[in-house]
Amino acid sequence: MVYKYYSHFKFFCLNIFGLISSIDSGVIDRLKERTFDVSHFNSDSLRLYCNLMSFYDLDSNLLISKRVIRQFIGSSSIDIQKLVLSIIINMMILCIRNKRFEETEFYISSEKQIKTKPDIFFYKTIAPAYENIIKYHYDQDPKYLDKVQTITASVKIAGMPSYGKELEELMIANK
Repeated sequence: MVYKYYSHFKFFCLNIFGLISSIDSGVIDRLKERTFDVSHFNSDSLRLYCNLMSFYDLDSNLLISKRVIRQFIGSSSIDIQKLVLSIIINMMILCIRNKRFEETEFYISSEKQIKTKPDIFFYKTIAPAYENIIKYHYDQDPKYLDKVQTITASVKIAGMPSYGKELEELMIANK
């Protein structure tokens, strides 16, 4: 399994197809239809959705992601927890970028239901950055931006300066 960071959408997803951007748009549309029509997700359809999130509009993602998260939130599988946290983080990013802050409460509360473990530490470390951007939107308290800056600095120190920069840019855009 390879985790790939898509800089265009700033998403972390499990990449099961190689570079997803190289897939024909007709194939992507058929995969999107297949994923959207799934009534009960399994681990394969969950991975597929995670890879295709960037191709759905925000409202479709809100619908699908909530259904997926409700289904898998209690999973003890680390691989499933990584995918669920990826979806949660992706949705917080999408909601922030689209100024749909009112949609984030579900994702914040869902993220808090997953206990921190070494294998998901990265996800549990960066999720609070997005939560603090959202809190700042509502309260305008500089302490929330300070927390985002602390997390950003940690991400950069850990060897991910470009992700840290993207996080910083999202924070600045939402001041």
